[in-house]
Amino acid sequence: MFIKDSPVTAAFAIAIASILWGTTATAASFAPNVSPLATGAFAIGVGGVLMLLRSAKYLFDLLLAQPKTPIIGGLSE
Repeated sequence: MFIKDSPVTAAFAIAIASILWGTTATAASFAPNVSPLATGAFAIGVGGVLMLLRSAKYLFDLLLAQPKTPIIGGLSE
């Protein structure tokens, strides 16, 4: 549908992200028994899982190409 790394793809991704960001408060207003903190944490968690699923192949290929990088990054903490 879209060409990878094109300005149209970037603009589309930004538009979708802003729509989803705006719907978090709307969803929170429909769930008055749930704290806003829990709603935000859920949204961030789902977003993180979606990003992980989207980039899993790239991350796996990167890990195979440079296996010492995560170890060095972990030790730097």
